[in-house]
Amino acid sequence: VAGLVAMTTASVSDDCLACMCWASSEGCVMPDPLCNQFMACGPWRITEPYWKDGGYHMGFFQACAADWTCNEDTVHGYLDRYVTDPSATCEIYARTHYGGPSG
Repeated sequence: VAGLVAMTTASVSDDCLACMCWASSEGCVMPDPLCNQFMACGPWRITEPYWKDGGYHMGFFQACAADWTCNEDTVHGYLDRYVTDPSATCEIYARTHYGGPSG
C-alpha cells in the first residue's frame, strides 16, 4: 500500500539478556534476600520505577520481583520502551538497563 512505512523495533537478544542478568545478580539467580538495600529486586535487580516503566507486570511490584518470568518480561518491556534503534547493540541495552533511558 502506497504511503505505508515499515517500522522496525529493537529487540534485545537472549544472550544479551542473560549477560545483564548474570551481571545484575552475580550469577543470574533469584537473590536471597530478594531485594538489596536500594530496593533493587530479583535476578535483574529491577526497581519499582523500572517495573512501572516496564509495564506493571503482575500488577504488584513485590509479586513481580519474586517471579522469574515477570522480571524478564519487565526488562523486555523497559528496553522495548527506551531502546528504539533497530541496530542497537548489547552495550546500548546494558547501558539503558543500568543507567536508565539516557544510558
